[in-house]
Amino acid sequence: MVNPIKTNFTAGILDPRLFGRTDLSWYYNGCEELQNMIALPHGPAIRRVGTRHIAEVKDSASFHRLQPFEFSKEVTQAYGFVFGDKSLRLLRERAEVVVEATDAAISNGTFDNDITGWDDRSNGSAAIEHNLDLAASVDTLQFAGTFIRNWGDAAAADRKHVALKFTAPESGTVVNASIAVVGVTAAITAEAAIYTDNAGSPGSIVGTASDTLVIGTTGTFTLVFSTPPAVTGATDYWIVFSDTLTTGNVNVSACADQGSAFATGRNDTITSITDGSGPTTGDLRVKINIATAATNGRLALVGAGSSVAAAEQDVTTTNTGQSHVLTFRVLGALGDTVTLRIGNTSEGDQVLTETEFAVGTHSVAFTPQMSPFYIQFRNAQNKTVAVDDVTLLGSGAGAAVPFELATPYETADLPRLKLNQTFDVVYLFHPQRPQHKLLRFGDTSWSMVQIDFTDGPYLPENVDETKTLRPLATSGETTVEAVGHMPFASTDVDRLIRINHSGTWGVARVTEFISATEVRVTVLTNFGAATAQAAWRLGLWSETSGFSTHGTIHEERLVQGGAAVAPDRIDGSKIGAFEDYTPGTEDDDPLSRSLAGNQANNILWMISAEALLIGTLGREVRLVADDQQSALTPSNSRARKATTRGSADILAVEVGDAVLFVQRQGRTVRELAFNLESDGFRAPSMTRRAQHLPLSGIRDMAYQQEPWSVLWVVLNSGDLLGFTYVREEEVLAWHLHKLGGNGVVEAVTTIPGTAQDDVYLIVRRTINGQTRRYIEVLENEFEADTAQEDAFFVDSGLTYDGAPATTISGLDHLEGETVQILADGAVHPDRTVSGGQIVLRSAASKVHVGLGYQSRLKPVRFDAGASPGSSAQGRKQRVSSVVVRLNRSLGFKIGRDDASLNEAFFRSTDDPMGKAPPLFTGDKEQAMPSKWDRANDILIVQDAPLPLEVVALMPQITVSED
Repeated sequence: MVNPIKTNFTAGILDPRLFGRTDLSWYYNGCEELQNMIALPHGPAIRRVGTRHIAEVKDSASFHRLQPFEFSKEVTQAYGFVFGDKSLRLLRERAEVVVEATDAAISNGTFDNDITGWDDRSNGSAAIEHNLDLAASVDTLQFAGTFIRNWGDAAAADRKHVALKFTAPESGTVVNASIAVVGVTAAITAEAAIYTDNAGSPGSIVGTASDTLVIGTTGTFTLVFSTPPAVTGATDYWIVFSDTLTTGNVNVSACADQGSAFATGRNDTITSITDGSGPTTGDLRVKINIATAATNGRLALVGAGSSVAAAEQDVTTTNTGQSHVLTFRVLGALGDTVTLRIGNTSEGDQVLTETEFAVGTHSVAFTPQMSPFYIQFRNAQNKTVAVDDVTLLGSGAGAAVPFELATPYETADLPRLKLNQTFDVVYLFHPQRPQHKLLRFGDTSWSMVQIDFTDGPYLPENVDETKTLRPLATSGETTVEAVGHMPFASTDVDRLIRINHSGTWGVARVTEFISATEVRVTVLTNFGAATAQAAWRLGLWSETSGFSTHGTIHEERLVQGGAAVAPDRIDGSKIGAFEDYTPGTEDDDPLSRSLAGNQANNILWMISAEALLIGTLGREVRLVADDQQSALTPSNSRARKATTRGSADILAVEVGDAVLFVQRQGRTVRELAFNLESDGFRAPSMTRRAQHLPLSGIRDMAYQQEPWSVLWVVLNSGDLLGFTYVREEEVLAWHLHKLGGNGVVEAVTTIPGTAQDDVYLIVRRTINGQTRRYIEVLENEFEADTAQEDAFFVDSGLTYDGAPATTISGLDHLEGETVQILADGAVHPDRTVSGGQIVLRSAASKVHVGLGYQSRLKPVRFDAGASPGSSAQGRKQRVSSVVVRLNRSLGFKIGRDDASLNEAFFRSTDDPMGKAPPLFTGDKEQAMPSKWDRANDILIVQDAPLPLEVVALMPQITVSED
């Protein structure tokens, strides 16, 4: 008989392929099973604490994503972001951030039909008005060639009508239609009308025609429908522009053929129209604006010269002295702003001093001291800027409501959304969305805005002298025309254009796509002349070319990369100016370079360490200065290969001096670290020992530094893996976690908490036959000073703490579920939640209720009892008993397998009846089922809501000599 000892479990779960590797020193520290147990760096295996229910997500029918925000390590300045479909909610201190209910209400804050309830406080010639939030449908009209055509009645060959067949992109009402006029012989009076389709020709009119408009100059003209005709999605219609007089003639310009870009319902051949002109070819672009139920209206602040447009509303409330949160959206072009005042008097700003807000969504916290208080939106720019979705959170609610801010990110965007933070600003990156930033001004004061980059970056400069760009004016709003090429696309809105006139670079931003050879722009830096030039550059970022996949702050630059048109290109901002990419050659100017390599591999993650570490689809790269001692500059940067493993599109995690990243197939975690012996980087597999665990693929991961240094990994299967990682102590231990109630984990993040780093999860559950997605947080670890009645070992659980009670309510989120209960430190029989509550058999003061889960510990087979130089593996043997060394534990079962489990007893005659026995620390010897076989398996299970910490195992094993 031999008495080996299992001193620690720091190798974690081992792959079955390693069960014969007794030659490896760490084999003896491994486990066949370590489920819902955590391998501690000290050596013991401790039961995972339960998850505490926080809230249901906004929409349980859709996927949500978690991300961290840490302004500092203080818990009050750390948040968890919960991204849903176009929404953002916040977590802080293990709870949702909420806004108190109020009886204050904004009247007509969505402006669906008008702007009733808002007073016009504009001065001068500025004004406020109701504008519809339009869904723009751009169609093409076919002409005989790419030249100017006549419209009017000046000659027999002229067209009294021009018509276009189109398919309504959405059901709604046609608000207006625009057409471009490039020449005028004599003024015409025009109108537009919508017609049904009659076998390929205009049929009967829909509703009434637009207001008439005299066209006597060149430009783009918009005909407005005072009574908008209704159209139905996926139905063919005609838009007909008519000259209502018998005299007059203007010219409309045909464009180059738009080809397949307009193939879906937007490039139909026109048949005969009323003046008999017959079928034609070639393209003319018109715009049909359709207001849909999804977009509705907005409040337009129409600025004029130096006049100020202002809209104000007085709001009454009995909740003075209480914090209120106003949310709203600003709509306009990049660079536009609206200012907000909140005062005790009309036009006043006693509550909130006039504050400027950019285009985007905003929340503003304020505390009114009087009723009514006055909210006023102002626009001092010589242009129109709009406001929409104005509301007070919690208005009319019976209780506090979750704080929420609108975002541009839809559910499908969330898996590829990446964040990087600097102080109170979070930069957001997505390959199909413009870069945004989230700004924090307080717990419930946030802004989400598209970044208005000062300038750049750009694609390489054109070198073909036959391809030119010509601005029609040097400043203001103008048009840029292309000759000899067709560089523009409808997805180029907001893209930058740079044109060089005799050494002077002018910069403009695209505001409207006209054709493949023509766009409308706003000039940001004046052009040197209104002439065609071959020296031009297009902006790197746009819907056409893609946006950055990720970015990070490195050496005081915002470094970005991964746009679709240049997937392996890195761009760093000016030093200290994160949103300025103006090209230059000085040391503090922006830098731009492609990563060295044989393939253009998409950039997927970046981490700022001693060097800038970059993960791409094919390799890992470090960006350093040429001499490796200086700072990165436009002329002093070098991309060096680190490893060639290739990365998955999952953010890497920095842990001490190493970076943990997921290899491109999504099933291996690797450690990227500098190796002194080889004077280079290595990336050994961290999952080699437990290669069978992440076979379904990794979808998310987050690092919890305190208390145990654990990397939490979410699998596509919905299971959760933990990886205890303390490299300096050779602790590399994987453990598997299956949540109670068959919960499917979909997302994870960590932020600093009061006692440890808090681990937040989004868990998909089936509750009472319905799919629910819950935000849950791992309870604080059961430590040496945790009282027995505070042991929390249930999932999706809640705690009652108060006067002794038998009815425990507030359990609606577990309706119909069988739950485990710990009442005043003692296990209570299971109950089924009905009507959101359970009834205890006796009153208790502290009650934890939630879903039960099973913890399992099964070490690898012992190899003891053989003569020196030989092995006991494969020989018949018997385990007669096991001494289990415990720390602050209570209750477990032990056996050779699930069928032979026996309960370990902890109650002694000294323990008072009616109370739980105290936690046990020490050695507990348990007899094992007597059986001879070639295994010496030991299985420990804990399925009661109690703590378990196994410090060591000491079995008594008899090995047969046969």
